[in-house]
Amino acid sequence: RFPDTAASSQGAGGVKDSLSWTKLCTSAGRLVRNRSFGQGVLAQFFYVAAQVSVWSFIIRLVQFKVPGTDEKAAADFISISLCIFILGRFVASALMCVIQDCVLLRAYAVLAFGCCGIAARAGGSLGVAAVCATSFFMSMMFPTIFSLAISSLDDEDREVGASVVVMAIVGGAIAPPIMGAISDASSIA
Repeated sequence: RFPDTAASSQGAGGVKDSLSWTKLCTSAGRLVRNRSFGQGVLAQFFYVAAQVSVWSFIIRLVQFKVPGTDEKAAADFISISLCIFILGRFVASALMCVIQDCVLLRAYAVLAFGCCGIAARAGGSLGVAAVCATSFFMSMMFPTIFSLAISSLDDEDREVGASVVVMAIVGGAIAPPIMGAISDASSIA
């Protein structure tokens, strides 16, 4: 169940009820003690960090794996990755009709990890194909992690919990500069 929307949380006379400071603190206290929720927030943080890092690094990786590739041609692989991402989302949606969401999430995570390993170790087109293939497996992670993280919450904690899970996207701002610094210090040009 998703948190109430602004339209559904309006009180009598159409005035929106605000989240009081006391309610926020009480809810935050319960959220901190909820292990499943905490794992969901961490998973979302690291997932978004990985996704943004992979997509931010595609041009440099293509130019490294396939020497002589100009920046414009390498940038085309970002578009290819996004198309693969969309395809992966549709496939995952269909698979979730027959496979439990947490099982599919685990399988996709392992496969994305494997693709990253291949991309790091393989040269040429295989390395490029592997980094693009990670997009297929990352496609279902954000919404699935989000729903699993808030599914264990009581109704009174969902609004705050959903906000915290969404704020975990800050991983996408923290990881790429670290990855860039490592890339600059290593042999990747």
